[in-house]
Amino acid sequence: MNVLCDFHHTDLFRSLRVLFEKRFGFHFFRPLGQDWQDRGYFFHPEESYGRGCLTQEPFHKGYLRDLPKGAPSHYPHGEDSREWSWITLEEAAGKIDLVVSTAPENRESFFRFHRDLRPQAKWIRYLGNEGEYPHSDDINLLCANLAVFEKVNKKNHSVFFHPEFDLALYRWSAPAQPLRPVIRTFLNGIYHDAAHSDPSLFWSHKQKLSQKADFYIHGLGTPPPGVELKKGQVLWKTIFGHYGDNYQMPDLSANDGEPADHEEISRLMRQTNIAWHAKGADGYGFLIHQLYASGRPVICRPADYKGKTAGLLLKDRKTCVMIEGNLEKDIRKIEFFLRPQENKKMCESARDIFKEHVNFDYEAKKIKKFIERLR
Repeated sequence: MNVLCDFHHTDLFRSLRVLFEKRFGFHFFRPLGQDWQDRGYFFHPEESYGRGCLTQEPFHKGYLRDLPKGAPSHYPHGEDSREWSWITLEEAAGKIDLVVSTAPENRESFFRFHRDLRPQAKWIRYLGNEGEYPHSDDINLLCANLAVFEKVNKKNHSVFFHPEFDLALYRWSAPAQPLRPVIRTFLNGIYHDAAHSDPSLFWSHKQKLSQKADFYIHGLGTPPPGVELKKGQVLWKTIFGHYGDNYQMPDLSANDGEPADHEEISRLMRQTNIAWHAKGADGYGFLIHQLYASGRPVICRPADYKGKTAGLLLKDRKTCVMIEGNLEKDIRKIEFFLRPQENKKMCESARDIFKEHVNFDYEAKKIKKFIERLR
């Protein structure tokens, strides 16, 4: 089976490639060439970004991270494009059997391709973002958003699943017990004031917690010590301007900064006692699931994941620390679960609840049956 999938972001595309190509043995393609956009079969609200999604060349210039020459995509998490299969519009019109739509901005354009050029192909809509709901034509739904799945399941041919990531990287190890415990956040946008990451809440807690713990920031675009960026200023271009092209990011085990790849992200997660993850909007949430696969609990708010996919992992005082708005009380609560024995128990509980709720092998079997019965 030949499967066409649009590009939403690297982690999602990688996970779907693992599912369709490595698990099912299908041929999994990504659109290639400007014909897709020029003829109205691919769309992104930022024209340069949309065109960038259709090329094998690096295209993230001018955003928070400038990718080096030869980089694969807009997130620096591997050399996937060397393995990914790409397909032109002309080729796709003659051979695609299944169209998978993942980027909400592109849904209408991709469906137009399906309707105009490949009506015999089956259509699947992936729903993972918060606030995404199916159109009337979206009868086959691949849902990573639990809240949406529970609303649409009876009306649509649908299946709920957790998009897969590498459990050899995001794996359990017992938490370290240093003299000062380590808190990290991997949320994008905190340094650059993204509203969904609630920077004011973050900084007020960081100021208090840094008195007793080492607290590091690793979101997209976060600079290392000594480099200051204005909102939206490009990280690597600024660094190279200050220090030259041979600049090396310092050891992020003991510094702020943006990790280079999944290997570094997973290592930093294991070198964490608890992670700050107060995030206002999330449908699935790769980061939080990767943390729990590693056995690392989070600091969050009760409403952040209520009824959502990651909410299955969050039990206050058992697998996470929920903060409720009283700064002094919340700080004392967090500090209690940074104590070595309490932290170790919570990390073990985080690991165990991930295993209880997430089984990629089992879910792949459910999805295979879902594929066999597509409408």
